[in-house]
Amino acid sequence: MPEAMDDEELQAKLKKLCDEQGVFKKRKDEKRLERSKKPGNSMKAGTNTKALGSTPKRARMVVNSAGGSGRVSSVAESLHGINKALIETVNILSDTRAASEAQSKTLHGIETCMVNLQSAMQMYIGQVHYHLGELEKQARNWPAEDEEVFSQPEENSVRNLNIMSSSIVEEPEDKEEAEEVCKEVEGPREEDKEGREVEDDETMKDPEADEL
Repeated sequence: MPEAMDDEELQAKLKKLCDEQGVFKKRKDEKRLERSKKPGNSMKAGTNTKALGSTPKRARMVVNSAGGSGRVSSVAESLHGINKALIETVNILSDTRAASEAQSKTLHGIETCMVNLQSAMQMYIGQVHYHLGELEKQARNWPAEDEEVFSQPEENSVRNLNIMSSSIVEEPEDKEEAEEVCKEVEGPREEDKEGREVEDDETMKDPEADEL
């Protein structure tokens, strides 16, 4: 049924084309006939009438694809031409599909590479952020460590000074005991000194000592 409908449509189109060509030829012949009716053109009138009689045969001529005029092709020939054109169209479409498939594969490969590159860049950026965070933590801990290092000698020196000051500074009781000891020591010294002075006076008064 579809083929029959195609044949009918093709025949209708061919008939319409032939009718249009016949009308065009008829008008052209009428114009020639009018021109032949003028004086001095009596010889051309016969030729025009003869040509007018051959109009139905010329109406069967159509313009082919090459631009020239030829006979009207049959339905089978028309269908063969249509089939050939369809085959060529299918071949062109298949080639286009193959090209599009190759292009799609290439585009898919490029897309995959871009995704891999993006993931690699994200991993690298994550590593960089991690290392930066570690460095920031270390930088925050450095002042505290420096304070500890510098505070240890200061604490040791303060302890030593406290020990020395505690050893130097005496309590009031210790001072009193030291003063008493000094007095006790100075008492015998004064007594010895006085005794020596008395002996010296006696020796100075002794005549024997004077003679000596």
